[in-house]
Amino acid sequence: AAPALDELIGPDTALARLVGSVVGEVFPSHGGFLDAAVFNATGLSQTKGVRKASIRLVWPSIVVDSDRAMRVRDLLVNRLAIASADGGQIAELEAQLKKASAANAWHSVVGDA
Repeated sequence: AAPALDELIGPDTALARLVGSVVGEVFPSHGGFLDAAVFNATGLSQTKGVRKASIRLVWPSIVVDSDRAMRVRDLLVNRLAIASADGGQIAELEAQLKKASAANAWHSVVGDA
């Protein structure tokens, strides 16, 4: 089974720490704190015919254009791949996601911005 939402993006998860690290690195002028809103939805994928969960993270105080959003996404996917190769909690999460579906590689899991 796929991981529960709080296992994916709870405040103390490895994924949340990695995402926070990347966002803090790319947007350093936040003074050490950024509010984020987490939106989630579940349902049937219209294109693949399987159940899926979607999580969207929004930082209301960060405004970017689509080009920069894609570059941040690419950086995040790269950091996830590096962390997975290093082992640990991110590698364990990737294994859980791939167990649910072999298509769950980081570049597929992290959606387009």
